[in-house]
Order: sequence, then C-alpha cells, then structure tokens
Amino acid sequence: MALGKLPTRKLIDAVTAKNPVFISRYDGHSALANSVALKMAGVTKNTPAPEGGVIVRDAKGEPTGVLKDAARTSSGEWFHARRRRAWNRPCAQP
Repeated sequence: MALGKLPTRKLIDAVTAKNPVFISRYDGHSALANSVALKMAGVTKNTPAPEGGVIVRDAKGEPTGVLKDAARTSSGEWFHARRRRAWNRPCAQP
C-alpha cells in the first residue's frame, strides 16, 4: 500500500472473507469495514452518506470500506444500527 493512501476493504477481504470486520481508527473519526460488514450493513454504491459523514468511494462509486465521521458512527449509531437490522432479519426458510 502506498504511503499516504487509505487502506481499503480489498486489503483485508482475502483474510476475512467469512466474517464481518469493522476496525475503528484510534481517533474515532474513521473506520475500515470489509465487504462482509458492508453487505450486512446494507452499504452499497447507492447508499447515501449520513449527514456529517463520508462513505469513501472508488472511481466507480463503490464503497472502499473507509467510513468517516458520522458514517463511521462517531456518535455510535449509523453503521451499528444498520448492522443490527441486518443481523435481526429472519433467516430464509428452506
């Protein structure tokens, strides 16, 4: 990874393919989520960033996994509320 560039979900996806990962930066202003966590939280190309937050996107508009400020849940709720809703959905019946 080049110096000065933000990490992306692709950096950790290969070793976290089966588990959601959400890594907060020590200052509380940003976090890195892997593809599993983004999917569980419903964060997609079409997801608008919450007020006061940024979903960092690549050149194609896809979320890179970097979430800043309100998108990272500096107040603690945006990302985790979406994750809880995803986890609390009923499982599909066979």
